[in-house]
Amino acid sequence: MTLTDDDTAPLSSLFSCGGDVLAARACACSLLAHSPAPPALTGQARLILTAACLHIQAGIGPDPTVGELRDLLLALGSGATAWMALASSPIQFVQYVAAEFADSADGSLRSAIGLAVRAVNAPAL
Repeated sequence: MTLTDDDTAPLSSLFSCGGDVLAARACACSLLAHSPAPPALTGQARLILTAACLHIQAGIGPDPTVGELRDLLLALGSGATAWMALASSPIQFVQYVAAEFADSADGSLRSAIGLAVRAVNAPAL
């Protein structure tokens, strides 16, 4: 079974952090574990996934779904609107990540988001 077999399945098996940054990071690490990439790219994807997990949990509640996480990641890859939502998040870490990537003009941001999307789409263990 993959995470994407059921877009409405909650991420609770991986993600039950209740706003805890380190627990959200652990979730991101779990997702990225099966999507090998260069360390710098993995680090960027981990930041993006951590912020995305925290952001959707703050906005949706304790049980964000796989589909909601993927939709947010895809939105981050397609324009500034999703990044503005992260920048206005009530969670300071999410605001920080949005600020870090706000001025990213190179392809590394797109690559990191692509890696994050692939990690969400990767088979779950």
